Amino acid sequence: MTRAVLLITLATAMLAMNGCTTVYVNGSGATKPVALTASAEEPFNTVGHFHCAKRAWYVLWGLLPISQPDVGQVASSASGTGNAVVNLSVMTQYDLLDVLIDVVLGFATITTRSVAIEGDIARYQEKR
Repeated sequence: MTRAVLLITLATAMLAMNGCTTVYVNGSGATKPVALTASAEEPFNTVGHFHCAKRAWYVLWGLLPISQPDVGQVASSASGTGNAVVNLSVMTQYDLLDVLIDVVLGFATITTRSVAIEGDIARYQEKR
């Protein structure tokens, strides 16, 4: 009984200490144009849609980032034969897998956040 109470208390403490993370949305790895909205300057056709799930890792319960996904690199590689990515959205969340990782690795001060990246693949129309 006492051991169960101790384990529940430790798990609760690890989850309570979690929450100082900051996810940076960095697009420096983009090799093609990436926009949060549809570009009104040039007409384009939407040729596809992509969705990618990544994970950001931190130590010291979120104070120091170990790795964070480069949104520009993800968008550029997902665009394939398109010229650009438009209507890009990035969502960070703390899901069930993050909770399980925290329970297992929380004693080592390691925590994670899920990052979902999605957008439309665009091909610009040729000017006449």
